[in-house]
Amino acid sequence: MKKIILLFIIIQISNQAAEAQWIRQLSPGHPIRDIEFINRYTGWACGDNFIYKTTNGGINWINQPNSSTFLIQQIHPVNDSVVYAAGWWNFLKTTNGGDNWISIFSGGPGMGMPALDAIFFINENTGWLGGQVVYLKTTDGGNSFIDSGRFEGLPMDIYFKNENEGIISGRFSFIYRTTNGGNDWIENRVIIKGSQYNFNKVSFINDSVGFVGGEIVFKTTNFGLSWDSVGSVPYGFEQSYCIEFADEHTGYSGGTAGTLFKTTDGGGSWMQYNGPEFGQGFYRSIYA
Repeated sequence: MKKIILLFIIIQISNQAAEAQWIRQLSPGHPIRDIEFINRYTGWACGDNFIYKTTNGGINWINQPNSSTFLIQQIHPVNDSVVYAAGWWNFLKTTNGGDNWISIFSGGPGMGMPALDAIFFINENTGWLGGQVVYLKTTDGGNSFIDSGRFEGLPMDIYFKNENEGIISGRFSFIYRTTNGGNDWIENRVIIKGSQYNFNKVSFINDSVGFVGGEIVFKTTNFGLSWDSVGSVPYGFEQSYCIEFADEHTGYSGGTAGTLFKTTDGGGSWMQYNGPEFGQGFYRSIYA
């Protein structure tokens, strides 16, 4: 059976050229911060106060108007109807694939609304939101929220494999793990030789095996109970921002200065893509 893998990359500044293996699909003229798909054809991208949707694998993108006036950091489709989006002082939901967006809360600095950076929903009703210091949980689709914890560190990504077991990654090498739906969080700070790395995105390929990226790439085979370094992405002074694995061997990593790397040996070694379209922009999100 053939295995088809689609890689979608959104960069902050549009490129003027593309090699044969990379096709520019969306150049909106403003930052795109996250991209998520439910299958090879249907996906959403968000950034600033814009949300885009494609139903043909990115060939065409439709702008979906919403009421947000602040940047949208992450988007999470549960299925082809229910999609959540969160950002700084706003949280949005749609129940019809994005034709209409409902503002669950919005505000601004000093208005009691959290500045959210991470979001994950395990189903239409249960999800978690991470922001500056605060972590929230909802079990009724955003109608109400439970304070799921307050601890140091800026969260950048959340992933749950079921309603009980989840991972939060963030800046300064912190990873938190829960086994009871977020009622309690256990800190697992990953430090190599006294250095701390910013972890922005996690990538799990099944219920046990996952990766988290910084300049050093770490791998877990027991859903975050322990992490081992598997290799280094040769970024130099640039920061690794996003990482995504399609399987246990093939992965991609994007950086803050527009460099993109690929590994085919599980993160042990990385090949840099070269060409006039690289070296510009800021790779914020990869979906494989």
